[in-house]
Amino acid sequence: MQASAPPARIFTRRAGRIPAQKSSPRQRRRGITHNVNREIGMAEAAKKGSSSRDAGKGQSSNQPATRESLIQGLQEDLAREYKAIIQYIIFSQKVDTARFMSIAQELQVHAHQELDHALKIARQLDYLGAYPVHEPAQVQVSDDNEEMLWIDLRAEDDTIRHYRTRIRQAESLGEYALAETLQEIIKQEQDHQIELAAALGVVPDDSQRQGQGPKQKKG
Repeated sequence: MQASAPPARIFTRRAGRIPAQKSSPRQRRRGITHNVNREIGMAEAAKKGSSSRDAGKGQSSNQPATRESLIQGLQEDLAREYKAIIQYIIFSQKVDTARFMSIAQELQVHAHQELDHALKIARQLDYLGAYPVHEPAQVQVSDDNEEMLWIDLRAEDDTIRHYRTRIRQAESLGEYALAETLQEIIKQEQDHQIELAAALGVVPDDSQRQGQGPKQKKG
């Protein structure tokens, strides 16, 4: 009997049994480079994101007006009005140079108007639920007639700047009645500014008279 041929060997690739192909050194270097570049890209993206968040935080530091900041500002405005009343009362009686006699009468009018401003501010504070302050801002006095008027003029400059800020705060918070009240006050403050500047022979706009007048005393 003739021997039968052995069965042909059938080669099959079973799943999971295919041997891994060895990568060349060049391929390995490419893989490493790719991974490094990917990690660098991710690090740069994270850094940019962090910088954007930090920038956002910096912008948010300029906080919008709040009810508390508005009330605090009004309290400071009221303290400045008390100061103005005291200074106008004193200076209206102490100005005695012929050159300034006409403005001396105006200073008495200013004192009455500043009292009216103080009452309006106190009323607004009461509306906002705050108790009005009772102490004036630091009062400045002088025996020199011209220096008296410079003290008042610079006080008006300062007051007007703060009222402009307060008007913006009030409008941003929807307190339009308060903004209108402050606009009425600032009109009179500017009239005071004009009259004092005219008496001193300078321009009312403080941005155009930098360096003029006696040096301001600190403290």
